[in-house]
Amino acid sequence: MNLENQFSNEEEVQRKIIQREFYIDNQLYLKFEKEMKMDLLQKL
Repeated sequence: MNLENQFSNEEEVQRKIIQREFYIDNQLYLKFEKEMKMDLLQKL
C-alpha cells in the first residue's frame, strides 16, 4: 500500500516536470516565432 502510494507520487512528479518542460519549450517557441515575424517585416 505504502509502496504503491510512493509510486503514484513519483509518477505525479514526472508528469509535472514534463508539463513544465513543455511549457518552457512552448514559451521559447512563441518568442522565437515572434522574432522571426518581426525580422521578416523589417526586411519588407
